[in-house]
Amino acid sequence: MNLYFLVEGKSEFNLYPKWLTYLLPDFTRVDEFDRISDRNYFIFQGGGQPEIIEEHLPNAIRDINSLSSNDNKYDYLLFCLDAEEQTIDELKTEILTSLCSKKDIDLSKLELVLIIQNRCIETWLLGNRNFVPTQFGNTPLDECEPFLTYRNYYDVRDKDPELMGIYDNEKFRTHAQFHEAYLKAVFKANTSDSFRK
Repeated sequence: MNLYFLVEGKSEFNLYPKWLTYLLPDFTRVDEFDRISDRNYFIFQGGGQPEIIEEHLPNAIRDINSLSSNDNKYDYLLFCLDAEEQTIDELKTEILTSLCSKKDIDLSKLELVLIIQNRCIETWLLGNRNFVPTQFGNTPLDECEPFLTYRNYYDVRDKDPELMGIYDNEKFRTHAQFHEAYLKAVFKANTSDSFRK
């Protein structure tokens, strides 16, 4: 079995291979899509929308279908992207509509798996309640910012990060931008000696 991952951004491009070492330890990453044998995976970063849907997804399907040998084929195309301001169902419909509009797309030789991150990959990471600090020592409050402000606005330790709004509409245009800033603040808090879990 071989897997082709088409991911949206740098976060996924760096994170998914790390996850796969735990989830699929017997799989090996290849640097070129056509260099597969068995238990390999390839990962391609497609950038943002709509290019990843309109260009990179159809091109990935065409590349996969261009491999002629049954031994060197992909079984799954895993398409990983952020829903951002859309619902998961809206984005699924957009993807499938786009694919249906392209007459030369053939999905009969592989299974397309949509992995839609609601709102974004950073939102998923905020779902790790053990990662978010609960206490801090004698650190001055200005050194605890913006983490404490974000946590006071919406405490992801107790609430679903996927339901979190935008803290400051003037500073953050999208949920994904705020969720990324929140996650960075959590990382910063976790590197401080004053914070405790």
